[in-house]
Amino acid sequence: MSLYMQWLDLVCQMVPDTRSAILKYADGEIEACATWPNSDQPDRQLMENLEFAAERDSLVTFYTSPLLTVISPIEVSGNQVAMLALSIHAQPDAVEPIKRLMSWAVRWLTELFKTRALSSNIASQAIGQPLFDSFLSAPEQGALLKTTSRYLADHYALSVCQLVMYSDECALRESYGVEDVSFMKQLQTPDCTSVLEALEVRSGQALDTIPVLVELLRSTLKGAAYRVFIARVDGVQLSAFLSVGQSFDEATLGHEIQHLLEQCCALLVVSKKLSANNKVDKKQWFLAGAKFDASKIKRFGIAALVILGILCIPISYEIPVAAGIEGKIQKSIVAPFDSFIKSTELKAGDSVDKGSVIAELDDQQLMLDVIQVNSLQQEFEKGYRKALAERDYGRSNVYKAKLRKASAQLKQIELKLDKTSLKSPISGVIISGDLSRELGAPVATGDLLFKVAPLNQYRVMLKVQESDIRFIEEGQDGVLKLSALPGTAFDILLLKPSPLFSEAGNKIVYLAEAALAEKSLTPLRPGMEGVARINVGSYSLAWVLSHHFIDWLRIITWKFWL
Repeated sequence: MSLYMQWLDLVCQMVPDTRSAILKYADGEIEACATWPNSDQPDRQLMENLEFAAERDSLVTFYTSPLLTVISPIEVSGNQVAMLALSIHAQPDAVEPIKRLMSWAVRWLTELFKTRALSSNIASQAIGQPLFDSFLSAPEQGALLKTTSRYLADHYALSVCQLVMYSDECALRESYGVEDVSFMKQLQTPDCTSVLEALEVRSGQALDTIPVLVELLRSTLKGAAYRVFIARVDGVQLSAFLSVGQSFDEATLGHEIQHLLEQCCALLVVSKKLSANNKVDKKQWFLAGAKFDASKIKRFGIAALVILGILCIPISYEIPVAAGIEGKIQKSIVAPFDSFIKSTELKAGDSVDKGSVIAELDDQQLMLDVIQVNSLQQEFEKGYRKALAERDYGRSNVYKAKLRKASAQLKQIELKLDKTSLKSPISGVIISGDLSRELGAPVATGDLLFKVAPLNQYRVMLKVQESDIRFIEEGQDGVLKLSALPGTAFDILLLKPSPLFSEAGNKIVYLAEAALAEKSLTPLRPGMEGVARINVGSYSLAWVLSHHFIDWLRIITWKFWL
């Protein structure tokens, strides 16, 4: 992977939610480009925007929600050397932070262009690739020195590799291999440091050829062959003290080592400048971030206050309850005696008038009973008269009693005959009972055969949940909507809650009666069901939304409280 591609990949990782990126630069006399994420196929739309922005030679931004396009020129000494374009998924409030990130990344690459580390004859050599990789992943000076010392010691089989960096701000040391401790301690003395700075030491020169150093380090060298390599770039001096063997080739290896140190020194310069810029950027970023966060907190606070205000608004609390229509009164028609169904004229759902015959019971047995009782009555009458003729008053009284009993039985049978016709006691509609498929079936005394309710005289029976019954009081109003008439609302007035309850779906519901307001009730029929909303008073919106949960939480807390 080329250095440009590595840098572009690092920028895309640094800028969150980057969709695509293009770095267009000059490679000698040929224009080249590095693209991300697909190195072979650049984003066509982004390339068109980059070419358009190249003519303006300034920072260009396009924002079409949710895509932000930022195109920035990269200049060195007033000359444009590259163009960077990024397409990012971003929200409107993230545009400025992203532009600051890109500005920092562009300054980074600009410093790289300014140094010899990016010259074509150096960047193309594989010997410096570990340094570039290390710098891109961790641009700190200490990390770069550690990578360089490790690379030198491993690549050239050096027993000691000591790197010392001097600049106006700091001095860093990094060593790798088996150290000559006394030599290294002497090396870091102020005298040695001043000698290195004062003498024009030839890079690659052996220490024993530098009279001043030989005299200074005579007691610590212990016969080791040390060579010093020095690279200086923009106020940064990098000195390398290497313990080399007798087979050390000055012409070849010395040139390579010097070349590598120059690259390292150049990158140290970049790291130094980036470190200074980054301190400023971090401060600006912190201030901008604080402002950004303050803005967000302010918006959040306003939104919270608005929501809190809405939750405190008092509203009418309406309890939804299941409801059903019943007749205001209901008359039951039962079997007056044991008999059989003879015929039926009407069934549930039919309208009836008062006195209309709904069904008839079989009277055959009753007619036979009439004949039998009449026969007995004639026999008792004959015996009674004979006893009177014979002046047998005791026997006449017995026959007289039997006549009275037969007369009573006859009247009872005649009453039953009158009741064989089942008639409606009121005008209305039959709300239950259908004997059309039970002709000839036996019925027992008291069996419920029909229910009749009057038309236009209804009541509403409400089924109130156990958790809401405490809010129900007499005189509250509400609105009823029925499943059969969803477009019509009926006003209702609560009469009184009832202590009666029933089970519905494994839950306890309490019954309450409500009256319908005076209006056209013609479309209503007993048995219709729907939902009523009972207005139980004014409460805050927060209480309405949360009181059921709070009640449940209280019960659970009480249940498990230890």
